[in-house]
Amino acid sequence: MGQGSFSTQPHFHAPLLPVEDVRPWGRRGRGGHNRGHRGGGGSNRDIVFRGGYRASEEGSTPYGSGWSFEDFHGFAKMTPDALVRHLFENQAKLKFFLKRLNKMHPKLFSSIVHVLDKIVRCEERELSGILMAVFCDPNEAGSLWGHASIAIKKMPQEASQEFRDKNRDILKKLCLIFQATLERIPQTSAYILPIGDLKLAVTLLSREAPRQYSNLLTQVNELEQFRMEAIMQPLQQPEVQVEARQQEEPLPFGNFRDVPVLPRVNELEYNHGKVNQEVRANKKNGRYISWDHYLDVHFRLLREDFVFPLREGLHLYVSESHQRNTNVRVYRGVHILEPVCLMTGIGFQLKFDVSRLHRVNWDHSKRLIFGALLCLSMDKFQTIKFATVVNRDSKQLEKGIVTVKFEDGTDGLRINPSQEFVMLESSAYFEAYCHVLKKLKEINTDLMPFAKYLVECDPSAVRLPLYLQTTGSTSFDLHDSLGIDKRSLTGRAVDVTRPESWPVSEVTHFDPTQMKAMKMALSQDLSVIQGPPGTGKTYVGTRIVEALLRNKMKWSKDVSNPILIVCYTNHALDQFLEFIQDLIIEGTFPHIIRIGGRARSDKMKACSLQAARKEAKDLRSIPRAIYKPVAEMTAIMFAKKEELEERTLKASSEEDKLLPYWNILPYINLQHKRQLEDRWMQYDSRDQGRELEIWLELWFPTPLEPPSQEELAK
Repeated sequence: MGQGSFSTQPHFHAPLLPVEDVRPWGRRGRGGHNRGHRGGGGSNRDIVFRGGYRASEEGSTPYGSGWSFEDFHGFAKMTPDALVRHLFENQAKLKFFLKRLNKMHPKLFSSIVHVLDKIVRCEERELSGILMAVFCDPNEAGSLWGHASIAIKKMPQEASQEFRDKNRDILKKLCLIFQATLERIPQTSAYILPIGDLKLAVTLLSREAPRQYSNLLTQVNELEQFRMEAIMQPLQQPEVQVEARQQEEPLPFGNFRDVPVLPRVNELEYNHGKVNQEVRANKKNGRYISWDHYLDVHFRLLREDFVFPLREGLHLYVSESHQRNTNVRVYRGVHILEPVCLMTGIGFQLKFDVSRLHRVNWDHSKRLIFGALLCLSMDKFQTIKFATVVNRDSKQLEKGIVTVKFEDGTDGLRINPSQEFVMLESSAYFEAYCHVLKKLKEINTDLMPFAKYLVECDPSAVRLPLYLQTTGSTSFDLHDSLGIDKRSLTGRAVDVTRPESWPVSEVTHFDPTQMKAMKMALSQDLSVIQGPPGTGKTYVGTRIVEALLRNKMKWSKDVSNPILIVCYTNHALDQFLEFIQDLIIEGTFPHIIRIGGRARSDKMKACSLQAARKEAKDLRSIPRAIYKPVAEMTAIMFAKKEELEERTLKASSEEDKLLPYWNILPYINLQHKRQLEDRWMQYDSRDQGRELEIWLELWFPTPLEPPSQEELAK
């Protein structure tokens, strides 16, 4: 479920959530976790789920013994991904550690710098961004940066050469950490990070050792400039990119359905950090003119979301900037090898230089994952070929080989394998964008639901769900879904459209705000439930699904009508579905199919779409009208695949040889064939097979002997 608050009407403005600690209300939800807290309140539009840990005695630790300084030293030895996951799962302990930091030993400072360096280098960008925000929160980490400022100022006073060398490494890492942090969260980090002290320390050290600190001083000066830009940016008035007249036209830049998903070369030209002028902001107030207007705005916004980092990263690479480039990954010495057959068409193997990537752990790296967007060029990206990764084998990647499919109509068969490319990999995960963008272009606006909310933005039009309008039955059995005592008859027949028919929250497992969310979800055609972590959103969501499943005959006469559940992360989806899977309704378990192959739960792996397909195949339950043509086409496809692989293997094994005449005979022009055969009539049969060598004058044939008198007489 979402985060924020829930409302009885669609949300178009995110409410501001107060930050406070409250004692949990007495009742607990599933799994023993706090599911609701007293003090939700809010207006009749916004009722907020608020949460926090149990208030502790003054001076005591609400997280047990917490972390010691020695524990933090150990964190610096963990791998970046493991470290980020550990800190993310223990944010409360991390915040408490930072708050009680009242002194800074040099070893502790060094450990913290190593930890921050691993956080900014972690490829889990979402989790690392959250942790970076914690380390830049003045309320949480103000003491940390105060002590760090003192430690940095003392570095030029160090007399020992050994410690000076260590300090130089720390200063280099701080420069990279501050750069990455300013890029991710500029408005907060620009004020709290001690960049001025860093510049002063490096300046003083560079006077004593100019050769050792010259590059670092340049980086720090660029960092200071970047910091000033981050401070000044909110003060500058944004330029108007589109005329007001265009803002009110549904399609001022032409039909978005004609816009390719992949960017055009001119769209990748650097625009000084601004978005494409054809991108309009989402409407915060008022309605859209039509579905086309709505779809045009959101298509271009979503497309720019993945094009923008590619544009910025491409500019940094082409301009040879010293600024750290986190938007693209660069691969050099790229060559296109032989073609390979895929289930979706023809792919190609690429070979790239791995001499600079020997430290990459390809088994766990996020580099070159399936669906990643690649840009290849030989002319500093004046022209670009786009491809996506379609097969990722860590053993092959160690050798610098990856399988791709060209997405822009490029014919890889016509590219000379000797041509060398530079390849950029975008940090924006293209696979997550391309399918949505393609479907937005294909949408039939006549069949789109929720126009009154999404286009007309009319929250007063809330009505009953369509299934209650069509069936006419609004009485649900909510006894088990609400967690009411089994001996009670309360909740056996609840008219979900009448508030007075619902039981009070005191006899259920819900608090008042959770009960209101339950009523909304079952009596309205659109509901938004939001709240901070730990307030019971997932718990309420599972109970809503349970209520629908236990009353399915009230809203669906067709047993094939499914319920679609979409979650932001794989873990959240597994957690949600595991609860649903354990329900026993009328003596049977719900039938679940999980789409997506990254389930970590063994229960969910058994419910995967792949497992369902395998089961249907084993049980021969696929209708013959479907199975037979698919099987025939699959057999043809694999036969073609074997033929192509055989010819590719033969071509690669004989690439340094001259092919025999009969190998090329099916592919040569008839006129050329006659010319060659006319010449062969002059030579001995012992020279058959060397026709091309004779033609190229690489072989001197044996002339035919003149016929004898006896042969002439015959």
